[in-house]
Amino acid sequence: MIKGSLCVFLKWRVLEVAAMERKQARGWTGREYVLFLVDSDHWALMHAAVRKQGAVKFKQSPWQDKWVPREKCDRAFYYKMMKEAVAHAVIFAFTTAYFEKYGYHHDKWTVSLLDWRQVLPHLMLGFMLYTQLQLTYLWRLPFNYALGIPYLPMHDAPYLSTSLRDFWSKRWNSRIQMRLRNLVFQPCISTLALAYPNHATANTRIASLVTFFASAVYHMYCVAVFMPRESIYSTATFFVVQGVACVAESTLRSRIHGKFGWCFAMGVLVWSSPMFAGSFARSRVLHSMPAIPGLVELFKSVI
Repeated sequence: MIKGSLCVFLKWRVLEVAAMERKQARGWTGREYVLFLVDSDHWALMHAAVRKQGAVKFKQSPWQDKWVPREKCDRAFYYKMMKEAVAHAVIFAFTTAYFEKYGYHHDKWTVSLLDWRQVLPHLMLGFMLYTQLQLTYLWRLPFNYALGIPYLPMHDAPYLSTSLRDFWSKRWNSRIQMRLRNLVFQPCISTLALAYPNHATANTRIASLVTFFASAVYHMYCVAVFMPRESIYSTATFFVVQGVACVAESTLRSRIHGKFGWCFAMGVLVWSSPMFAGSFARSRVLHSMPAIPGLVELFKSVI
């Protein structure tokens, strides 16, 4: 597990360095190089761009306003983080107890949204994955404080997404989203703009599809490393479906918005969740993180 995680981390860094313009890193201090190597939030890039004021044009990220600077990491902030961590730990223990007691038996690639017996375990699986990622990322808090770099949450209340695009670009997994944005989406947009300058909408949709394809390739690699017995093709299909659904949503944006936009986003995610989350349930890889002692057994006795 540790070896596989290290390989994934190093591969991301190699790709980021290869895609970076040389003038971006020109004049960096030693500390800025260290921040780039260890910080997946690209804070070093932003700091260098702002410091040079125009020497490098820094593209704003959808997560830009979610960073919490070190000076705002006071007692109130850590108290809030502690309460959220306890809540996530309780939810994680509950979902763990659910799967330990009832197991996971879904063998199809999709879910019937009219059958609650299919929907319920996948909702549980979604919350299990969400809380596991949230809890795993807490180690960044002391690390960010020691280096004096802002803290960026892993997620931003994805269950409140108003659309499928809102979910993937602004609320789910900030680390992967920003890397794909910097490595795939922005270069693709720039290239298409040179070739087809008068087709901005079409260029954005094509770049979105290419980005989801790149995400599919990345997650296929992760499945092959961490869950070698699971199918990489269902995982790839999941992200291709999300890309197509996002493009369809943008085409019908006048009809898909507000509460209907939320229903559409959650419906697509739950309907297609077995393609991706099913691998986690069958391999039990999420169970590798320990829950609060005794809490799982308590929940198993009452559900």
